[in-house]
Amino acid sequence: LFCGAEVNCYSGDPDYPTPLALAEQAGQRLQMEFLLQNKTSETPQLDAGANSDRCYSVILLSVAHNGFLYKAPSMAKLALERKSREEFSRRWCQLHEGLFNYYESNTHTVPNGELRMQEVVCLATPPPDTHG
Repeated sequence: LFCGAEVNCYSGDPDYPTPLALAEQAGQRLQMEFLLQNKTSETPQLDAGANSDRCYSVILLSVAHNGFLYKAPSMAKLALERKSREEFSRRWCQLHEGLFNYYESNTHTVPNGELRMQEVVCLATPPPDTHG
């Protein structure tokens, strides 16, 4: 995230030509927020004058958002393999101050897991009514 994702690329669906249009049609507000945050981002460039501890020059935005997303187990299949609908589970998710946390439900207070936004490499939006 925040790293040059092509959020306006063609989705393959003429009715919903972009990932943002697909997410909006499916009512996926959290996914829309991710895409909108990427819309104006650029791929990080190496700073010629930076020391070796700081490889990239990236502005991180402060974003707070929450909602339900569907999650598949990370080790179930390779990333490019199609996953069945049954492999996905609905999770309550929160994005706040560079951390993406997911919970069993919106009533749980202890996250099942977390991702640091600096570690996210790719975000994809599948067409509506498909999984994986």
